[in-house]
Amino acid sequence: MTDQAIGPPQRHYWRPAGDGRRHAFRGSRWDGRTTETTSVCGDEVTLSADTDETTWVVAPSCLDCNGLLLREKRGGGRHG
Repeated sequence: MTDQAIGPPQRHYWRPAGDGRRHAFRGSRWDGRTTETTSVCGDEVTLSADTDETTWVVAPSCLDCNGLLLREKRGGGRHG
């Protein structure tokens, strides 16, 4: 077994969600239309086009999304 990931990591973007946390989502960027979606950690969340700068700054990053992405980067595979 190897610690190397097979292929490049999947692209993702971060965005504040309706639960008050900044989650990671699969894809290169938000399409501006999707409102209900599933984050990398598996949470079903609502995204809003009305996200202001303050929300971006104060919303804490989801530790579960961050942990899953770090494991993928280190070769632990995709989970969730």
